[in-house]
Amino acid sequence: MQFKAFIGSNFSEAYARLYLWADRFHEAKALLTSALERWRTLKNSDDLDTLYLMQGLGITHLKLGQLEKAEEFQVVVLNMRRAVLGEDHLDTLIAMSNLATIYKQPGQLQKAQELELVVVEKRRAILGEDHPETLDAMYNLAITYMEIGQFQKAKELELVVVEKRSTILGEDHPDTLSAMRNLAITYGELGQLQKAKELELMVVEKRRDILGPDHPNTLSAMRNLAVTYGELGQFQKAQELELVVAEKRSTILGVDHVDTLKAMHNLAVTYRKLSLFEDAQRLETGVMEKSKTSLGNDHPHTIRSIENLAQTYRALGKVAEAKDLEVLLPHDTEGTLALEASE
Repeated sequence: MQFKAFIGSNFSEAYARLYLWADRFHEAKALLTSALERWRTLKNSDDLDTLYLMQGLGITHLKLGQLEKAEEFQVVVLNMRRAVLGEDHLDTLIAMSNLATIYKQPGQLQKAQELELVVVEKRRAILGEDHPETLDAMYNLAITYMEIGQFQKAKELELVVVEKRSTILGEDHPDTLSAMRNLAITYGELGQLQKAKELELMVVEKRRDILGPDHPNTLSAMRNLAVTYGELGQFQKAQELELVVAEKRSTILGVDHVDTLKAMHNLAVTYRKLSLFEDAQRLETGVMEKSKTSLGNDHPHTIRSIENLAQTYRALGKVAEAKDLEVLLPHDTEGTLALEASE
């Protein structure tokens, strides 16, 4: 009976993994919940197989945006693995890393940083600095540093990760290119725009060659490079890239997709910079209407689109239209034309 239940739980977990990889999170949740209930009738809550199922449920809840439930499962998994396996066991470190990912939300970033520092230190001591899991931990900690505005610390880690992944995996490996992308974003935040541009040009070229011109990662790289061109004042180059990204995302994702709206938003900002106000108005009107429908009136992207269209109306001398929009804005908006952040 126990053997059959164990096999059943393993198959359920395997199928749930497939559902997770396919972004079918509700099916994964149902399978894992059923397997966990069956397995709990046979084993204690601190049984390692039980913890694997709970870990899978925590990840699934995270993917579904159910952060409280995700945290609830991962805290139990971490505490039990600490008690059963010890602080230095690799499965305990995986649980720490998973919980840190859940904490990468506004107001909890300090918790994420504290956990990720432990994971980096322990993986470095146990596995060595060149091990892929150590580099993954450094990569994750660098992202947290970026999110809390500690860009110099992020840069120091990212330089190590880029160098080691380039040596171990090769410059064309997806993980190396992701590390290069993050380092480029950090360079941009530090005002080192020329370094950011050089890295982003490399990432765009390699992703285009390896993944193709229509791949989402290629388009994200092009968008990031366009942002850097804009910050360098090279608006014509930014426009050329943003046109491609907006057109391809409209075709591939649809005109209502949030990534398409971000691309159209950035193109409209560049039109403004080039004094192409009629083109900017046309795009911004569409972005505002679709953002209201897709995201809601109070979403930050919607508010930003209203603000930008109001500014374009003022640039065109359409003061009445601008005022009609400005009454919809919260009082604490910055009043500046802003690009969507790098991806």
